[in-house]
Amino acid sequence: MATFPPEIWAAVFAQACLDQGHTGRAISLVSKAFENICQPFKLQSLAVRGMPQVTGCIEMLQRTPVQFRAIKYLFISSFLPPEDNVEGALWDADTEEELYEFILALLSVARPTVQVLHIVFGMEHPCLFPPIDLPCVTDLTLQGPICFQDSPDRNVPNTAPFLRRLSITDTYDFQPEWWGDISKYAPNLTHLHLARWSGFYLDTAEDIQQGLVLLPASLVQVIIHPGANPGGMCGTGLYVYTLIKSAFDRLAAQDKRIILESPAPRFNRSAGGHVEGEKEWLQTVNRMGGIGHLLDPK
Repeated sequence: MATFPPEIWAAVFAQACLDQGHTGRAISLVSKAFENICQPFKLQSLAVRGMPQVTGCIEMLQRTPVQFRAIKYLFISSFLPPEDNVEGALWDADTEEELYEFILALLSVARPTVQVLHIVFGMEHPCLFPPIDLPCVTDLTLQGPICFQDSPDRNVPNTAPFLRRLSITDTYDFQPEWWGDISKYAPNLTHLHLARWSGFYLDTAEDIQQGLVLLPASLVQVIIHPGANPGGMCGTGLYVYTLIKSAFDRLAAQDKRIILESPAPRFNRSAGGHVEGEKEWLQTVNRMGGIGHLLDPK
């Protein structure tokens, strides 16, 4: 090992440090030489969950030299890790606003380099996009409820000019205002994913059809999960769902950019879907940063 070129180790560590941050920390404990070689990659991929980890990560990054805190892949969740989530306690309701501000503070530190960003909000947050410029983000997932009652003005001054793939999941309701926000924030968007919404209604398909006109001309694909079949014995719920699903089928037939996902179940997901969200983020990280992308001819 002593005769192995450090450049080879660096290439290995760059491919290895594509998890929640565990691998980079483990490698750094092997030896001082490994710590030095791994330093540029140690923080390239991080998962941060709950208030203690969010605040701790901010403090750690502030102590880290700028050249060694180049985070490329970042997962942030307001939910505590499953092992720390005692009796379902996620956060104190009195700290929701404080937690949101800490999440924004963490994004402010990571914003210059982050490319793949997945945020899970367990609490309602006031606007669709974080009010921060994300100059390098190409993949963004916003997961969780959004509350527009206290929304700021709709100028959306911040942008993500290289954002190509946007996913909005596990939220309550569809908001027509989102189309203008998306167009301003992501002017070069190519793929939009709308998944696991609980608030689709009879006019949603028509609203989406009208909203697509406002989206960037670069858009090539819109993937929609039309909501889960309510099941049960309530005929009214099933009838309404059938009407909504039929409207989406007609929309997909008219616009070839639209792809409908099959109605995957909602009810076997963790609270807020944060566990599944982290798995989806890891899949994206390994698709983009792992050796698999070198082998994929696409």
